[in-house]
Amino acid sequence: HREIANATDTILQRLLCWIAWDWGENVFSNLKLQKRDFTRRQNHDTNESEYLLFFSPEKLKRSRTKGISEINNFSETVELLDIVLKNLDEDDYLFNFGHRQASKFLNKAVNKVNACCIPNEKKPTWKDYRSSMACHLLKNRWTTDEIKRRMRHSPSSKVLNKYVNYLA
Repeated sequence: HREIANATDTILQRLLCWIAWDWGENVFSNLKLQKRDFTRRQNHDTNESEYLLFFSPEKLKRSRTKGISEINNFSETVELLDIVLKNLDEDDYLFNFGHRQASKFLNKAVNKVNACCIPNEKKPTWKDYRSSMACHLLKNRWTTDEIKRRMRHSPSSKVLNKYVNYLA
């Protein structure tokens, strides 16, 4: 992921990569994010800066009827959000491009670093960011229940079970 993000051409492209990796939400929802969806705060345990992101129901897939709030996992996301958000008004959207442009720049960055998914060796897509984020969390000792909650999967998620079996 880091190599792909670093191979993008602009800070907004890099930020979309980090948001997709950090929160694991689909790219359509990420492209609808506005400054007002983020709250910067200090983590009480680590004293590090973090962002709480609120995805309202209208920004999520139709199957998700409740809004969600989650904090970021990576300092790179905080650094990029600090840069981008300071120049925006509360109702401004973070990204000035749509899905088609996002897919184009992701494909360009993927080609630049010659990235591929394992085990099928296909080129990574935005959907793969969500899957690889789940695998990353599993490798970092998150419980399956914690990951299911973060990804808004049902308690009997067959998708998450695939990731667990693959990593095993």
